[in-house]
Parts: sequence; structure tokens; C-alpha cells
Amino acid sequence: MVIGAHPDDCELIAGGLTAKLKKEIPDSAVKYISMTNGDAGHQTLFGERIAKIRYAETREVAETLGIEYEVFDNHDGKLSVTVGQREKLIGRIREFAPDVIVTHYANDYHPDHRATHTMVNDCMYLLGVPGIVPDVKVLRYMPSLWYELTPDATGDKIFCDIGKYIIDKARAAICNESQYFDWLPWIDGDDISDVDGTYESKLKYMISKTERAAGECCKLYQRAATDFFVCCPDYIEAFEVCKYAASPDEDTLNFLKSN
Repeated sequence: MVIGAHPDDCELIAGGLTAKLKKEIPDSAVKYISMTNGDAGHQTLFGERIAKIRYAETREVAETLGIEYEVFDNHDGKLSVTVGQREKLIGRIREFAPDVIVTHYANDYHPDHRATHTMVNDCMYLLGVPGIVPDVKVLRYMPSLWYELTPDATGDKIFCDIGKYIIDKARAAICNESQYFDWLPWIDGDDISDVDGTYESKLKYMISKTERAAGECCKLYQRAATDFFVCCPDYIEAFEVCKYAASPDEDTLNFLKSN
């Protein structure tokens, strides 16, 4: 299960891991949850107009990756850490019963990302407490919780070789057309002058963007990744293991290392 703040966050954090899991273990169940509807993620379209577009984009992502994708109806940029949202999330996690949960890191730039991180953390122990959300059966085990890795991480660092799945991650990303070919070029100054509007051109751009990010991740964490893999791959996704959730088992670590 991957829990992000906005539509497009989950595939950005763990799209390669998702594609690898679905391709190599086809009967694996994966669910994405977006904690907001993304209704502020555009420079000219606001509210329900962009929320509907972004919801449709999540349907395309779900079909592309072969996963389940749920979008909570909270406003973009206004996500608060509340008991109500936490209990809703506890219910969803219990119902899906994941082995692994992936989410944002603590000191993220975006307030919605930080709120999501906090709420996921706050869910973990309570997943096994019967008096909390009593209408949904408790989990009798603790899932493993992974954060998107940052250089200041203090927990164990683990990595996923996504070299074979760069294209799959890119294909999922370009489903978010309102973001990668409209909003992000406007807000971040991304240069898309070479993108002519065709699917082939968009895919070429997104493959290059995905390769660059995954390659920079290798360089940033080269020492830790080399210790993890013995020989660091060219393209990786990187995670920090939460200290108070379950540690990934040997099968999971071997899967992450496989190429």
C-alpha cells in the first residue's frame, strides 16, 4: 500500500516498486491512497474542475499499473492531522491488510505531505487496538512502514532496483497529464519545449525525467546502496524503514535487490 498526499504522489514515490511487484509477482495486490483530491494543483483550473480531471487521471494510473486507487475527498493544501482522518485511514489499512506501507518523509516541503506522514505514523500502533475503529477487524500483525528516503534519514536504508521498470513508471506518470505537462512546468519551470503533444513525445520526456531522478538517487545514496546491493544498479528507488513498525523480511529484501 502506498499512501500519498495528492494524486500523482504515490507513483512518484514508488511507481517503480509497484511495477516491479506487479510484473514479477502478478497476483500481488497493491493499493494507492491519495489523502486529498488535488483540487488546488493547477494554475488556472480550481476546485471541482481540476479535482475531476485528477480523479480521471488516477483511473488511468490504476489501469496502467494494474492496481487499486482511492482518492479521499479532502481539499488540496488544506489537509489537517485529525482523529477523523486518522480513523478513516486505519479502516482502509485494516481492510486492505498490507505487508508494507510506503509514504512521504517527515520533513517534506509540502504541508499536505507532512500531514500525511504524521497520520500514517499515528495509524501504525492503533491498527492492532480493537477499541479504535471497532467496526473494522484489527490487524494481528504489524506491517512494515517505509518512507521516501532523504539524506538526513536515521533509520535503516533500503533500495529497490527499478532498472527494468523505468518505462512502466514513466507510463504511469504521464497519466497525470494535468501535472507533468501543465502545472509542474508552470510552478517549477520544467522545460517541456521539446514535447510536441504526442504520446510518444510525452513518453520520451517522462522516461528521461524518470531515468534522471532514479540515476541521481543512485549517486546521492551510492555508499548505502552499494552496501545494500553489493554493486549499485543504475536506477533505484530509495526508502527509510520506520523504526517502530516491522522490519522487512528476507524475501522482501531479496525481491528489492533482484534485477
